[in-house]
Amino acid sequence: MISRTYILIFTAFVILVHAQKAESSQKISPQNGIKVNLSATETEWLKQHPVIRVGPDPAFPPIEWFDKKGELDGIAAEYLEIIQDRTGLKFTIVKLESWETVLDKTRAKEVDVWSAAAKNPEREKYMRFTSPYLRLPAVIIVRSDKLRKHTLESLKGKKVGVTFGYAVHDYLMENYPELEITPMPDVVSGLRKLAFGGLDAFIANIATASYYIEKEAIMNLHVAGETGFIYQLSFAVRKDWPELAGILEKALATLTGAEKSNIVRKHIIEFKEPWLTRGELTALILIIGGGLGIGFVLTWNRSLKNQVKLRTEELSRELAERKKMEDSLRHAKEQAERANRMKTEMLANTSHELRTPLNSIMGFSRHLLKTEITEEQRKPLKIIQDSSEKLLHLINTLLDAGTVEHGIAELDETPFNFIEFMEMTIEIPKKSAEAKGLGFIYQISPNVPAILIGDCDKLMQISKNILNNAIKFTQKGELNMKIYLDDEQKDKRAWIHFAVKDTGIGIPEDKKSLVFENFKQVDGSISRKFEGIGIGASTSKQFAELMGGRLWFESVAGAGTTFHWILPFSVP
Repeated sequence: MISRTYILIFTAFVILVHAQKAESSQKISPQNGIKVNLSATETEWLKQHPVIRVGPDPAFPPIEWFDKKGELDGIAAEYLEIIQDRTGLKFTIVKLESWETVLDKTRAKEVDVWSAAAKNPEREKYMRFTSPYLRLPAVIIVRSDKLRKHTLESLKGKKVGVTFGYAVHDYLMENYPELEITPMPDVVSGLRKLAFGGLDAFIANIATASYYIEKEAIMNLHVAGETGFIYQLSFAVRKDWPELAGILEKALATLTGAEKSNIVRKHIIEFKEPWLTRGELTALILIIGGGLGIGFVLTWNRSLKNQVKLRTEELSRELAERKKMEDSLRHAKEQAERANRMKTEMLANTSHELRTPLNSIMGFSRHLLKTEITEEQRKPLKIIQDSSEKLLHLINTLLDAGTVEHGIAELDETPFNFIEFMEMTIEIPKKSAEAKGLGFIYQISPNVPAILIGDCDKLMQISKNILNNAIKFTQKGELNMKIYLDDEQKDKRAWIHFAVKDTGIGIPEDKKSLVFENFKQVDGSISRKFEGIGIGASTSKQFAELMGGRLWFESVAGAGTTFHWILPFSVP
């Protein structure tokens, strides 16, 4: 039976790893004189980029993880060390709390490289991948009381756990929508939940699953089948750094088969894949039985039972405490969400009530400005008109925030003249900038299509929010808005890249996380110099993502800020 085969294989893992630890206790030395032959362009690129930020998965053993001292360990760590020595690259490790956070920081360009990641279409939108240097099968793990062989088809309607953000999670969501997918924060959490009956199955790569099953002494689990998905782990580089991708590819090519085998043998318990022939399986059993002897196996089993009993009792206590804590947190979360809904509903209702009298004020002031009045009468009317327009923009922003937060925002995609529309959109912000004494440069690439299909209202809100913020935080200098086709996107839609660069105050490093939080500003003090309620950037980011694009920024305190957003449009 397949389950018995996997149980024997796991037993072999546990025994073989201890036999190999002494043999492989020293790191593979990269100091063997090999150097990567870099081109002049690559050498110059290295000089301009002295430090490369690497974002590892913090809980992905034995591939990569942080040890008790907080240092990176695993297969990827050894590859990084060898590549540093052979290329002259200088890596700095960015330690983050989860793989999901690594993905977010990478999209924000706060991480440059992943050291062990599987390629998929979503990640290829913003990362370049090298050739794979490690392949691992993703397998189906169940409790030992489920002895039959399993496939993904046999798990239909079952509760299946998988680590959120991993490539196999995207694979299952796309190809097996009938599975009841339960995202887990990491592999060990999924294995524990499976062991205590919270899941029917858990999907993970065989190496990481084996590591945690041994480390946590979770002995009531076994591998029951294959998924057909193979983790092909590569280095991944931010897409705007093709030079670095080429350097890493060259470095990987210098590793010999012996070097690769030594690294893998040190960190992964060697095993045969689940499609062992009967002869291979028989040979494996004879090696284990003949090498260790029946007496040792019996003693080991007795010791193992005691460990399982103690560990089970300990996990039961942990589970009870965790459930109590989760219940408390759930109650607090429900109260916070209820208060947040009430706040948003109040803002939306109030905003609707304000728009009626405000439209009347704007209409009358606009009418009076067209009549024959003195210049002295015109000045206060102009102030009323300008203030009303600002207030209307604020109200519209509040309404937008409410629709996004409640998940009721919808796309209204219609054909529109993009060139004329953008000229109309920047008209008022341009006048505001010039009235403040700022320069305003507007550039649109000639290859941008004139007619597009998309939600022009949301595009206008994004553009005005970003331009108004740039004007607000810039005291002198200029604003520069560029619009061009993003040629890195490969589908048939027109991906338009917008960039607004200012010469304003910039954003300090410790305040960047506040930019996309509702009702928060970089300067949150009562005496802050710049007005506003702090929802424009957040709403713009949510609108960009709703439209299928993304929005991010780059900033240096005292040296200005550049906001980017990329949006897809259909071309008639």
